[in-house]
Amino acid sequence: MIRRFEKLRAEDTPEKPELEAMLKERKHLEFEFLQDQNNRLASKIGLVCSLTPELKAVYQQFGIDLEKSQGNPEWQLPIPATYLIEKNGKIKFAFVDVDYKNRAGSAEIIKDISN
Repeated sequence: MIRRFEKLRAEDTPEKPELEAMLKERKHLEFEFLQDQNNRLASKIGLVCSLTPELKAVYQQFGIDLEKSQGNPEWQLPIPATYLIEKNGKIKFAFVDVDYKNRAGSAEIIKDISN
């Protein structure tokens, strides 16, 4: 079942393609990355937040530069979300949380795929 799930999975990311390729190789990821340059898709569905100048300074202190890694001069980040969308466009499962540490659980996603 997990192999079936992995083949269905795609990751939408604002990262530049060369960084995506490095991540896929380093982590041995087999699913596809969908490029969301400048968070266009995330913006359309209301899943983008802008970093405050104070938070931008903190990111920079840790060596994180969204302009370099994403080509993102606005310093915006997508809000993590997981959706299972049926072929007819109906959303079967949705999980959204502004805290990037909280993600949809694999067991819950696999359960919904199975039904």
